[in-house]
This record gives sequence, structure tokens and C-alpha cells, in this order.
Amino acid sequence: MADLLASGGGEVLGQSYLGDDASATDFDALIKNIKACSANIIFNNFVGRSNIKFYEALAENSLDNEQIVVASLTTSEADIREIGAAATAGHITAATYFASQSNPSNLACLERYKAFRGEQPDANMCWDAAYTQAHVVAQAMRHCDPENINSIRSEILGTAFDAPQGRIMIDPLNAHCHVWPKIGVARKDGQFDIIAETNQAIRPDPYRTTYSLFGEGELPPEANPPDFHWPRSLRVYR
Repeated sequence: MADLLASGGGEVLGQSYLGDDASATDFDALIKNIKACSANIIFNNFVGRSNIKFYEALAENSLDNEQIVVASLTTSEADIREIGAAATAGHITAATYFASQSNPSNLACLERYKAFRGEQPDANMCWDAAYTQAHVVAQAMRHCDPENINSIRSEILGTAFDAPQGRIMIDPLNAHCHVWPKIGVARKDGQFDIIAETNQAIRPDPYRTTYSLFGEGELPPEANPPDFHWPRSLRVYR
């Protein structure tokens, strides 16, 4: 994270860790400390109840996305339903899947679910992952000895599947997944507007140790819509 920020001219102003048992008072103190640092982005990895307390503390300290943007890898549509859309609107999440995607494989999957259950699923990045993993294994089992775990594992390597996020592939060298990264801005209805995405699945590099941003520290020009502006100088609290 620090390497990535430094490559784009940003800086880390501070970092804090709170346990699962942290109180609302702890989160209030954290937000006040962040305000004092004059950060313009918070990198948030809280999950579950901690994530709810974090966004509640933001709201109670009158901080919205006009003052400081929260960037998260974990805040999904399911989390927003628990937190409340008013507290998360305008903040961003990076994920491989958002329910608002308009690609054919996602729309078809949502329609099949609705036809079977009579309602739309509570779709999010975890939902996509669970659906995809089950189908990748089932697909492999149809082409090998389904009672032999080693046979199933071998069959999975190199296979592809039209997942809701896009067509994925299991890398035959490291067994990780080629995925479709996206950046979404949370809306007031609890869904996301996708503002940047790749035009192909990205090969996994699970052992990478350093990172850098594109070019001069920004996303490619085609990934930046005209009505969304990235801060020129990233001052991050994580």
C-alpha cells in the first residue's frame, strides 16, 4: 500500500488498528484523529460490526465524501444494507463484482435467480465468488472422476467460466483466478456506479511484493469518467 501511494506522489499520514471488540468511543477517537491529520482519503478494511461502527462514527463527526473519501476493499452492497446508504453514499469500493453490472452473464444470472426464487438476490462480491466457485467445481466434476479429489483439482486448473463478474479462468500455474477489477462509487440507493474497470480479466500475481500506479500515478485516461475527479495529492489514513 505504501509503495503504491508513493509511486503516485501520495503519502500515508497514519494508520490504526482496532479489534473486533472496539467500542463506539474507540471509533469516535479514531475519526477525530483522522480529521486532525487532514487526510483526504481513508483506506478502510473494517468488516462486519466494526465496519458499521466506523461509518457511524464518520456520520456522527459530520464527515461525508465531500470532505474525505473512504476507499474500501470490503464494503459491499450487503454491508451498505446494514450500515445505511446515507452514510456510505459517495464513498468508493474496489471489487471484482457489483450487482449493478450490465454485462450479459450477470444479467442472465440475476434473471435465473429471480425466476427460481421470485425475488432478486442480495448480490455482492461474496455472492459472486460463492456462485462462481461452486460452478467451477461442478464443471470440473462433470469431466473427471467426481469421487477423486486430486482428479477434480487437476481438472479445475486452466478452466474458464462465465461468472457474473465476467469470464474468469483458473490459472494453471498458481491456481488463482483471472478476475475483472472495478471501482464503484456507492449510491444513495445502496448500489454502485462503476467508474473504472478493466477491459479484460487480470492475470493473478499472488506473490507480488511491490506495486505502482499507471504512468504518472493515475488510472488510464479511458478509465476516468469526466464527472469524477481523483485528488491530485493523495493524503491517506489507513
